[in-house]
Amino acid sequence: MVIEIEPFDALLNSHKPRYFILYITPRGEKTARCIQRSIDAEIIKIGRDNRIKDAIKSIWQEADGIICVMACGIVVRGISELLNSKLNDPALVVVDEAKRFSISLLSGHFGGANELSRQVANAIGAIPVITTATDVNGLVALDDIARKKKLTISNIERLKAIHMEMLMGNKVYVYDPFNIMSEIKGKGEICYSNKELPASPASISKHIVYVHYKRPVLNDKLSGSVLNLYPPLLAIGIGCNRGASKDEIIETIREILSSSNIAIESAIGLFTSDRKQDEEGLLQASKALRLPIKFFTSKELSKVSVPNPSPAPLKAIGVHSVCEASAILGADNGELIVEKTKGKNVTLAIAVKRHPPLRFF
Repeated sequence: MVIEIEPFDALLNSHKPRYFILYITPRGEKTARCIQRSIDAEIIKIGRDNRIKDAIKSIWQEADGIICVMACGIVVRGISELLNSKLNDPALVVVDEAKRFSISLLSGHFGGANELSRQVANAIGAIPVITTATDVNGLVALDDIARKKKLTISNIERLKAIHMEMLMGNKVYVYDPFNIMSEIKGKGEICYSNKELPASPASISKHIVYVHYKRPVLNDKLSGSVLNLYPPLLAIGIGCNRGASKDEIIETIREILSSSNIAIESAIGLFTSDRKQDEEGLLQASKALRLPIKFFTSKELSKVSVPNPSPAPLKAIGVHSVCEASAILGADNGELIVEKTKGKNVTLAIAVKRHPPLRFF
């Protein structure tokens, strides 16, 4: 039996997108209701006492997607002060009252507006209007793949340059030992490799897409042209003494990840014994790191073979290992890449999901 507590339900695909449909006129309401029959969304009426700017602002942070049944100009003016980044702005789709067009206006790729626009169009018989350069040129956008496969983009500012190279027909080197990005294509040559990273990748292309749970070790001249994509493959197993503080747990995690050159962006969660369900420091660390936490029973942990069994947990809870066994189980019986490492009050191990990695669609 696996015991789970919040926020582990946010792990991987369990997040349910939250959509809102906004309208102004009676005809707009009919269109909104028509969309709602196919897309699970909350409907909001924009009236005399509810300006479009205020209505959008009130849902901006919690919305995954916003569908506005009104003119594009009204929407543009309403969102102008809210725009932040394509990594966290919600998908925004605009639909005319006559149900002729479904326009992807904002966050087309990473936010999913292009896909949402197509869903809305299918629901009401409209024409989807997609204007992103990669799509209109028949290419697959990297941030669209990242969204679908739950990859974290650590340096979004480099995405534009990579896409431009693909559109211009220039060579792009993709290092992806997990075969996550195999569908990528450009107008020019895509040098796709799932083998070892060459000593001089710049000799292949000046623009590189790097897909791994480890941070790239590159010289300064080359590092400025690398797009880092971190796949969700790592389970962090933790054991700790009673009363270990949040700060000590976080510091230990960060130090070990840093010394191993591992990106925390690839972590899927923290994993430990169910005896730690009330360990306040661990729960606080999970929340602070925004990593869900999962607990395993002693019976489950005892079945896992580990390289560094210990008498301490055997005496305390009847198992030879907490951190290593938890990491392996958390990674679906994965492979340890960091064996048990001890801090003052915290022990930690890291396991990676075995190849091929998880598929998300």
